Amino acid sequence: MFEKIDVYAQQSGEPVESIRAKRALGIAVAKTILLEVTPLTLWAGTDSHPAVGLRVKSFLEDLAAPATDSFWIGVASFLAATCRSRGRLPPRINFGSARELAFLLVELL
Repeated sequence: MFEKIDVYAQQSGEPVESIRAKRALGIAVAKTILLEVTPLTLWAGTDSHPAVGLRVKSFLEDLAAPATDSFWIGVASFLAATCRSRGRLPPRINFGSARELAFLLVELL
């Protein structure tokens, strides 16, 4: 999904950062759906698959470039909803940015 973004950006006139953020957000939506359909008993990981939290954190850390604020707000929203549906959302979380909130929420998965 991230290959040839530069070519598409040049053709569309849209900033590369915006395209990358939209595509990354699409992946985040897919990951959220997978979290919701995966039973909690499988979230801890296995010999062949890391724990859910580690996989999500790795995805967020491995983004090719800094994502937009809208990306981090979207990801934090998905993670907050997932934590809430699983009973893992505390009543209050102190954070300084949507990016920071996303990483704090990953730790609650």
